[in-house]
Amino acid sequence: MVGNENICKVLERDKLDNTPLHLAAGRGHTDVVRFLVTAGANMNEKDAMDRTPVYWACFGGQAHTLYCMIKELGFEWRTVDK
Repeated sequence: MVGNENICKVLERDKLDNTPLHLAAGRGHTDVVRFLVTAGANMNEKDAMDRTPVYWACFGGQAHTLYCMIKELGFEWRTVDK
């Protein structure tokens, strides 16, 4: 089943501009986060409020997911001056 594009559209967005990665990270679904990032999801994508999946992992108190995103999946902090 892995690789079937009908199962999950990694880059699809909802009406609040969230990707599946935003939702999985915020809910602590670490295995789903691993799968999505491996399948091409970008950990720096922003939703309609300029929040990244890493933000949602922090906000949701998902320490294990956050650890995975930083240590296992190589998330790099990007800051932008506004």
